[in-house]
Amino acid sequence: MHIVYVTFDVKPECIERFKEISSENALNSLKEEGVIAFDVIQQYEDTSKFAFHEVYLMPEDHIKHRETAHFRKWKGEIDSLTREPYKAVKYHTL
Repeated sequence: MHIVYVTFDVKPECIERFKEISSENALNSLKEEGVIAFDVIQQYEDTSKFAFHEVYLMPEDHIKHRETAHFRKWKGEIDSLTREPYKAVKYHTL
Protein backbone atom coordinates (compact mmCIF):
# COMPACT_ATOMS: atom_id res chain seq x y z
CA MET A 1 0.00 0.00 0.00
CA HIS A 2 0.96 3.59 -0.63
CA ILE A 3 0.39 5.96 2.30
CA VAL A 4 0.58 9.75 2.23
CA TYR A 5 0.63 11.80 5.41
CA VAL A 6 0.02 15.50 4.81
CA THR A 7 0.27 18.22 7.48
CA PHE A 8 -1.29 21.67 7.52
CA ASP A 9 -0.99 24.80 9.65
CA VAL A 10 -4.29 26.58 9.06
CA LYS A 11 -4.93 30.26 9.72
CA PRO A 12 -7.25 30.47 12.76
CA GLU A 13 -9.85 32.49 10.88
CA CYS A 14 -9.90 29.85 8.10
CA ILE A 15 -10.38 26.69 10.18
CA GLU A 16 -14.08 26.23 9.36
CA ARG A 17 -13.52 26.72 5.63
CA PHE A 18 -10.56 24.31 5.71
CA LYS A 19 -12.74 21.68 7.39
CA GLU A 20 -15.50 22.22 4.83
CA ILE A 21 -13.40 21.89 1.68
CA SER A 22 -11.19 19.13 3.10
CA SER A 23 -14.16 17.02 4.21
CA GLU A 24 -15.69 17.41 0.74
CA ASN A 25 -12.40 16.39 -0.86
CA ALA A 26 -12.09 13.37 1.45
CA LEU A 27 -15.65 12.15 0.78
CA ASN A 28 -15.11 12.36 -2.96
CA SER A 29 -11.70 10.75 -2.70
CA LEU A 30 -13.18 7.71 -0.97
CA LYS A 31 -15.28 7.11 -4.10
CA GLU A 32 -12.14 6.75 -6.24
CA GLU A 33 -10.91 3.33 -7.29
CA GLY A 34 -7.72 2.50 -5.42
CA VAL A 35 -8.40 4.77 -2.42
CA ILE A 36 -8.49 2.67 0.76
CA ALA A 37 -8.72 5.48 3.35
CA PHE A 38 -8.75 9.26 3.42
CA ASP A 39 -8.88 10.70 6.94
CA VAL A 40 -8.91 14.39 7.84
CA ILE A 41 -7.71 14.82 11.43
CA GLN A 42 -7.37 17.84 13.74
CA GLN A 43 -4.95 18.20 16.63
CA TYR A 44 -6.45 18.56 20.13
CA GLU A 45 -3.80 20.87 21.61
CA ASP A 46 -3.52 23.25 18.66
CA THR A 47 -6.74 23.26 16.66
CA SER A 48 -5.07 25.05 13.74
CA LYS A 49 -3.00 21.91 13.02
CA PHE A 50 -4.50 19.30 10.70
CA ALA A 51 -3.33 16.22 8.86
CA PHE A 52 -4.55 13.97 6.10
CA HIS A 53 -3.91 10.24 6.33
CA GLU A 54 -4.35 8.92 2.80
CA VAL A 55 -4.05 5.24 1.90
CA TYR A 56 -3.90 4.09 -1.71
CA LEU A 57 -3.63 0.61 -3.12
CA MET A 58 -0.78 1.65 -5.45
CA PRO A 59 1.32 4.79 -6.00
CA GLU A 60 -0.45 5.23 -9.34
CA ASP A 61 -3.75 5.63 -7.52
CA HIS A 62 -2.31 8.66 -5.71
CA ILE A 63 -1.30 10.15 -9.06
CA LYS A 64 -4.83 9.58 -10.41
CA HIS A 65 -6.29 11.22 -7.30
CA ARG A 66 -4.31 14.40 -7.97
CA GLU A 67 -5.88 14.59 -11.45
CA THR A 68 -9.50 14.61 -10.23
CA ALA A 69 -11.77 17.64 -10.38
CA HIS A 70 -12.44 17.56 -6.64
CA PHE A 71 -8.69 17.58 -5.84
CA ARG A 72 -8.09 20.47 -8.24
CA LYS A 73 -10.95 22.42 -6.65
CA TRP A 74 -9.50 21.80 -3.17
CA LYS A 75 -5.96 22.64 -4.34
CA GLY A 76 -7.16 25.92 -5.85
CA GLU A 77 -8.23 27.20 -2.45
CA ILE A 78 -5.95 25.56 0.10
CA ASP A 79 -2.98 27.94 -0.11
CA SER A 80 -5.13 30.90 0.91
CA LEU A 81 -6.21 29.05 4.08
CA THR A 82 -2.81 28.00 5.42
CA ARG A 83 0.09 29.84 7.01
CA GLU A 84 2.66 27.93 4.98
CA PRO A 85 2.68 25.34 2.20
CA TYR A 86 1.50 21.94 3.31
CA LYS A 87 3.99 19.11 3.75
CA ALA A 88 3.44 15.62 2.35
CA VAL A 89 5.45 12.52 3.28
CA LYS A 90 4.99 9.22 1.46
CA TYR A 91 5.22 5.79 3.10
CA HIS A 92 4.74 2.18 2.10
CA THR A 93 3.71 -0.82 4.15
CA LEU A 94 6.26 -3.49 5.06
